Amino acid sequence: MPPGGPCIARGLHSRGLFSVIAPDSSFDLDEATVLLPQFHYRTAAQQQPRSDALNSGSLLWAEEFQLITDDDIRRAAAAAQFGTFGGLTHDPQTPLETLRLISDFFHWLWLVDDLVVDKTASGPEIITPLIDHFVSVVRGETVATSAPERAYVDLARRLVADHGAQSGRRFAAAGVRFLEALIPQSVMRASDTVPTLHEYEILRRGISGVPMAVAFIEPSIGIHMSDAEWQREDVQRLAEQANDIISWVNDIFSLPMELAQEPVFWNYPLILQAQGMTLPEAITETGKRTQQAYDDFWLLAERLMQERSPACRAFIHGLDRWMSGSYEWHIVTPRYWRAWETFIITA
Repeated sequence: MPPGGPCIARGLHSRGLFSVIAPDSSFDLDEATVLLPQFHYRTAAQQQPRSDALNSGSLLWAEEFQLITDDDIRRAAAAAQFGTFGGLTHDPQTPLETLRLISDFFHWLWLVDDLVVDKTASGPEIITPLIDHFVSVVRGETVATSAPERAYVDLARRLVADHGAQSGRRFAAAGVRFLEALIPQSVMRASDTVPTLHEYEILRRGISGVPMAVAFIEPSIGIHMSDAEWQREDVQRLAEQANDIISWVNDIFSLPMELAQEPVFWNYPLILQAQGMTLPEAITETGKRTQQAYDDFWLLAERLMQERSPACRAFIHGLDRWMSGSYEWHIVTPRYWRAWETFIITA
């Protein structure tokens, strides 16, 4: 902690720049500047002109499926602008119906956090039966009974109807991975121990939901890899690298909200802090590791661009657009910069 007390990070609304005011022992304010890491991608994010309609339409969809249960949740969902998120992370020429599906999916993923994922704090004995039933629904073995399950079935049905069974299988496989990761997350949250970075990285790849979102890249561009190419180790490794990059950027920008969780939701900067770094140092180090991961992504991507099919090359460009658009969304959405306006750095 700085001399005299905590630092109050006040957002300047300019691409990650925050002013930090550190009280000294005489209570005079010495102003310093803290920069959140800035990232640069090969593909520039592009705003979707239909974002407002996507945002409002998906809110209505979520209400129809009873994912939004009160005014507070609705205001939070509206502030997150997940329709804008879908537009930024996908090709500008994506058909409108596909964009609506993507926007609805992002609302579903975030609202499941409130309706299912937050129950992981109660311990594995509470969450495991819910997850087991949900996984059976995703696999087509059980009828959906809860609001999140019924909404998932609607998303999967529309995806298959518009883009084929291949897209549906990839989405379902990623859905099972996401759901099953919530059980070890519950064990981790119930534990008093700090996870290692390796443990966290493995868990984060499942609970991020990114593999489910990545299943929409090919439908958005209208070209699909064969199952054999999709399942190649190097293609899946590239997708996992993108998963890490997207997740770690989110870890940085969502830090004020994660620190408000009880029990604590460990993420990359917080684990580094627990290992001895100050929080500003941990944020900077997370940014450096994210940038290195992006450099490694392109080392592999450039080789695959030469060796693999046109569909794989298009998928790689789609991954880069996804990473770029996700970063841009974290900057422009009120969900994050409002949280940083009043964030207190305690170490």
